[in-house]
Amino acid sequence: MPPYFLRGQKSGLFSFFRSLVSTQKHAMKRISLLCFLFFSITLNAQNNAKITLKQGDGIRITAADSSAHMRLRVWFQPMFMVSKPLTEDGEWTSYAGVQRARLNFTGWIHSPKLRYHLQPMMAAPELRSGLDATAQQEGYTGKVLLDAAIQWKFHPNFDLWIGQERTRGSFEGFLPGFAMQLVNKSQFNGMFNYNRDIGIQLLGSYGDKFIIRPQLRWTLGDGRNIVTNNNGGFQYMARVEVLPFGKFNEVFNTDFKREPKPKLALGAMLDFNHNAARQKGNAGRFMIDSEGNQQYSNVFTFLTDAVFKYQGFSANSAFAVRTVSDDTLGFYEAIGFHLQGGYLLENNYEFAFRYSFVDPIGRKIAPGSREYLIGVSKYINGHPLKVQSDIGLIRNTVFQRTTLQYRFQIVAGF
Repeated sequence: MPPYFLRGQKSGLFSFFRSLVSTQKHAMKRISLLCFLFFSITLNAQNNAKITLKQGDGIRITAADSSAHMRLRVWFQPMFMVSKPLTEDGEWTSYAGVQRARLNFTGWIHSPKLRYHLQPMMAAPELRSGLDATAQQEGYTGKVLLDAAIQWKFHPNFDLWIGQERTRGSFEGFLPGFAMQLVNKSQFNGMFNYNRDIGIQLLGSYGDKFIIRPQLRWTLGDGRNIVTNNNGGFQYMARVEVLPFGKFNEVFNTDFKREPKPKLALGAMLDFNHNAARQKGNAGRFMIDSEGNQQYSNVFTFLTDAVFKYQGFSANSAFAVRTVSDDTLGFYEAIGFHLQGGYLLENNYEFAFRYSFVDPIGRKIAPGSREYLIGVSKYINGHPLKVQSDIGLIRNTVFQRTTLQYRFQIVAGF
């Protein structure tokens, strides 16, 4: 089934070009201030700092005394999609727009042990905020800010993150939006991923040839960009990752290094959101009854996943279960599985596939889906500059409806 912002769209190519030049005005005012600040620093620092620009690596500025460093990366994804329900009265619909457009600031201040991450976004599909209870918690504003966090490496084996940042609940969920094998992430990820929240994350790493990474997180549990008081309780997450054959890039899809030896990453996560206020814990709509009262339920999620790379072949899979303490209120309970793989040819074409399912359990309120996709990508300069397309069947198992879907996108960035 198409993403929520695509449903019912019949705009075609006209909206594609229109969306390229019309992101939300409020977001652009805030983004322009960041750009002005960045380029002011650049101009004022030219005689005292080292400045480099490399396609795919961004703009880097390092103070003359190495007391500060800034890296800016910019990328965007124009996307076109057509789909058709496989029913007798099914009609073709089309959508085109900029799926993502982001600025990514990273670096350090005072010392490389004190790093920062700031990432605003500009694409309308990610910024939209409606008029429901969820939008009220977000102040009826565009959700401009993705990440704003400080990382303190206080020990050789530990990092402490404070602020709003991605929570690494799964390998696919932590995958950057520009680094995907297919045009978008899976519907499995949409159900089970715990993406961004505000709080504290303690990330550890032990070993070199055999790596163990324990991770603990304490967050507010309501998701990102919430402007009201904390609803309900807090969210607690524990995750462990094991890399038995040493370090490799398990975060990005595609085996660009064509690993000469097999590489494997295994992960397991347990999450408890105490008195969660949203349908999926820290995501989805806020659960408000007919009288306007906030509803709460404890939400438990278990997830295990793996990533494998070897000589151009890459694969990732995951299994997850989510249950709630009160199944009468409409909070989602579901079970799901995800499998994806691809092979990178010597000419930098990659062929990939995906199969995933999400099945509701309990009172079966959660949406159910099956996803069957195949795709091809041409990497011009790795993930920062590529052309991608995929085609497949998306089945809504609740309404027993199957949709044929084709997507095409360009990812461009530096």
